[in-house]
Amino acid sequence: HNEEDFLREVKRQMVSHLENDDPDSAIALLEELSNKNIKPDVYVFGMAVRAYAALGDASRLLDCFETLKSSVKPDKVVFSLFIASLFKLREPHKADEFFDKMREMKVYPHVTIYSIMIEGWAKAGDCEKAEGFLKLMQANRLRPSVKIYNLLIGGFASLGRMEKALEYFTL
Repeated sequence: HNEEDFLREVKRQMVSHLENDDPDSAIALLEELSNKNIKPDVYVFGMAVRAYAALGDASRLLDCFETLKSSVKPDKVVFSLFIASLFKLREPHKADEFFDKMREMKVYPHVTIYSIMIEGWAKAGDCEKAEGFLKLMQANRLRPSVKIYNLLIGGFASLGRMEKALEYFTL
């Protein structure tokens, strides 16, 4: 019980640190777990991802994934968190690599992950890439939400490509 209690307390403190915009203290708790040879669970890793993203540290975010992968099998939620964080850090090509890595690990994306990819690429100014994810999504028999079409409309419109934006508006 001692380890479980300690892990529960670490989670509580990490949440508190992140809510108070103190990602460094949240990371320090992750290192404390490591020093005590206590394996963090997916929830702790999720908070670490949020902390690294808040710090703007893509390198440590990627290291965190490698550590996580050795402890637990990443699922769709984990991948969506990492991918969204990489876009937040303005690392769209790394987000793309994670999308590919996810599929290599036989974790198949759902609508939310496609939405993150489409939004990320549209905001990065590459609407063709975003549109490619829409087509891939449809090829995998997933139904795009209105939000996804709105992201493409907004993306193309912001690039001054009104005709292309209107194609999605009339769907």
